[in-house]
Amino acid sequence: MKTIITGRTRFEFAFPERDTLVEVQSEEGHAVIRATRDTFTDEQKRRFVRMLAAEGFIPPWYDWASTKFGPSPIEWQIDPSWLEITEAVRAPARRFMLWLLVSAGVLWVGLMAALVAGRAN
Repeated sequence: MKTIITGRTRFEFAFPERDTLVEVQSEEGHAVIRATRDTFTDEQKRRFVRMLAAEGFIPPWYDWASTKFGPSPIEWQIDPSWLEITEAVRAPARRFMLWLLVSAGVLWVGLMAALVAGRAN
């Protein structure tokens, strides 16, 4: 699991073995956990909440409050819309694709020139 701290109350976690990204937003008395895919069982969700509380990402009382009956202070959502593709990610991808297209064009022109030169002989 990789952790990216993105703000005071917003944290992102990556679970590559599950192909899932998780965002945790902790607000006053309430936490929202958004996952990109529904890959956690109920027991795994409880363990994740315990880990969040133990590591200080959410207040410790969320751990025991989420196991009691009644309204839970933690809301799980399956919502990939929080993912954003930033310009820092797009720029290198754009440069690579431009390089790839130009290289393919140059290779194609070279192969066509070799083909024409081979027929002329």
